[in-house]
Amino acid sequence: MKKETFVIQTIGTDLHSKQMILEGQLAIGNAAIIKKELTSALNDSQNLELILRNVVKADMAFLQLLISLKKSALAENKHVAINIDDSESINLAITNSGLSGNFFNNKKY
Repeated sequence: MKKETFVIQTIGTDLHSKQMILEGQLAIGNAAIIKKELTSALNDSQNLELILRNVVKADMAFLQLLISLKKSALAENKHVAINIDDSESINLAITNSGLSGNFFNNKKY
């Protein structure tokens, strides 16, 4: 089975904030690695900004990771911002999940 490719890149960091870009296959095949990276980033910063761009595939498992990350941040008095480009894949996943009116209601979260 071919491994789904994705990229997580930290582009900015200081003592309180971190920015990360996530691209490619953001789906269940990569969920464990993505979860580890996002959890580590949240543990290392007070403010975390995720930039989702060039998303080829996104699924409910990935959306659940984002929701869990936001809830964990809230419980720890931290902040997570999610910026999504006009990727058809992620917009379709959000719409199909039924979350478009709740958690994912605009382009910047």
